[in-house]
Amino acid sequence: MFEFAGRTDPRLKLLLALLLGVLIWRAGWLGVAVYAMGLGTFVVQGRDRLSGGMRIVRTYIVFVLFWTAAKCLVDIWGAYSVEDALFNGLLLGERVACLLLLGMALGVSTSAPALGRGLTALLRPILGRRHSWKIALAFSLMVHYLPMMWRSLDQIRAIVKRRCPNLSVCKRVLLLAQALLRSMGQKTWDQSLAVAARNMDHARAWQCSFAFRWREWTGGAVLAVGLVALTML
Repeated sequence: MFEFAGRTDPRLKLLLALLLGVLIWRAGWLGVAVYAMGLGTFVVQGRDRLSGGMRIVRTYIVFVLFWTAAKCLVDIWGAYSVEDALFNGLLLGERVACLLLLGMALGVSTSAPALGRGLTALLRPILGRRHSWKIALAFSLMVHYLPMMWRSLDQIRAIVKRRCPNLSVCKRVLLLAQALLRSMGQKTWDQSLAVAARNMDHARAWQCSFAFRWREWTGGAVLAVGLVALTML
């Protein structure tokens, strides 16, 4: 299944990811759980291609826990009962975790340039050839940049923990933010040089023709129907 997904038309994968991203926010507890189980199984199969390895999962877990706790506190502050606040927080955490799994699944099955070319093909009828590649370039950089940011944050957190174990929480957060901004600033410059060196900053680099394969698109349509049906759970 993983090998087949890797060969699938990137345009189809982008459309299914967009649909699933919307459905995650519409489905109930059980539907989101089924989405998460399927995506998690897929990510585990392609864990060797996961940017940053499985260690990055720890950072994602911290991210999910943060938003879960924040949602609970905001709802309690807004006069919700503790039970309702906990329910809403856990549901938000489940949805955020599912979205992270969706991004990881898309990343392990398709390279950033392939996703960019697929997005260019989808946007070309709307934005034209002169502008569609710019959005595709930005999207590809984001797909490549976000895992890099999480990986850098994980490394910085480990270094701070070893070298500054006695820092207060406020100083630790401030130091993490400063170090991450400095690191990301350098990586942004490196990425800009890499794009220019590979001649990816013009429209010709993002033009690609995809063969329409009925088998893939029919299977994608059936999968889309099944995903929509899960929103009823």
